[in-house]
Amino acid sequence: MTRDDRLEWVKMFEQTGHAGLVCDRFGISRPTLRKWVLRYRQYGLDGLDEKSRRPTSSPNQKVFEREEALILELRRKQGLGVARLREELNSRHGLDLSIDTIAKVLRRAGEPAKRPLGSKKKPDAMALRTINHASWLGCQAPRPDGGSGAASNVASAAIAALISRGDFKPGQKLSEAVLMRKLLLSRAQVREGLKYLALGGVVRLERNRGAFVAMPSPDEVEQAYAARRLIEREIVESLSRHCTEEGIRKLRSHLDLQMEALKSGDRGQLVWLLTEFHRVLASLGDNRALEGFVQNLTDKTSLATLLYDLQEDPARGVKDHAALIDLLERGDAQGASALMQRHLSTNQRRLIEASAVVRGTAEPGD
Repeated sequence: MTRDDRLEWVKMFEQTGHAGLVCDRFGISRPTLRKWVLRYRQYGLDGLDEKSRRPTSSPNQKVFEREEALILELRRKQGLGVARLREELNSRHGLDLSIDTIAKVLRRAGEPAKRPLGSKKKPDAMALRTINHASWLGCQAPRPDGGSGAASNVASAAIAALISRGDFKPGQKLSEAVLMRKLLLSRAQVREGLKYLALGGVVRLERNRGAFVAMPSPDEVEQAYAARRLIEREIVESLSRHCTEEGIRKLRSHLDLQMEALKSGDRGQLVWLLTEFHRVLASLGDNRALEGFVQNLTDKTSLATLLYDLQEDPARGVKDHAALIDLLERGDAQGASALMQRHLSTNQRRLIEASAVVRGTAEPGD
């Protein structure tokens, strides 16, 4: 496939907004289309060129005596780790050596490497898929300071995804080291993400102890849903009058993701997508303040779903979302508002009932 072929895929998708149509027309998969659309949006035409298949590491690369002496000198004088050594050699000395090659030099000299040879850190696949879904839909999490920095966006979205699928339980400590290893993020990025989630009540920060997944009480759940009913009623009433064809396509694309997660049986991913659907609705409006409120409130209610609602029927939520899209497309403001109120009230009632059962059967101190 040439760059012109990929450009044709991207242009057809931008014109139609229908991923399935494009994939059927050109005989490609949705992940393939998603990859090239994202690259085009980020890098333009250059993003449509195939990346070099040259190996990123060359463990058998020959190192000359001068280069070996330089590596050992930097290590002993500056105490640099393997990754920092590679960066220093590349930026200041013009040497492009792999991490494994540098680690091998250190091992021969009796200098311990920061990580074992051959250990390849891999980011958490599900969390990265969640980030890709958010980027695919044009959704970004706001920063605590009101900005839109990529570090905070990526970290908060990825950490929320891990919590949503149950990797970290309510009340469990969120180890910065574990998050860094799972997501391949820096400590600064992880801390920014935790700060943002703490503002939304999803994470609890304790001085000298670290970050913990929050445990929303039934009262907090009731308050969150009461606020959501007021805010999201206004959102859907406005969207029913002003939602564009592009907005409807975006919602239907998101509904496709929900259906895929439902079929796969991935409950954590589905809970996250069902919650994110409401954020996508808010993002289609013009009121950024309401969008921020929905982000914070849905974070808390989705956490309560994972904590209490173990018998949830996720298919019901998907059906409600499909019906809501149809009402918005028809411009039925009254019907959309009524459905949203009923949808949120049903979710709240189910969670409160489930929390009573869980708390009634829990042992003291649990």
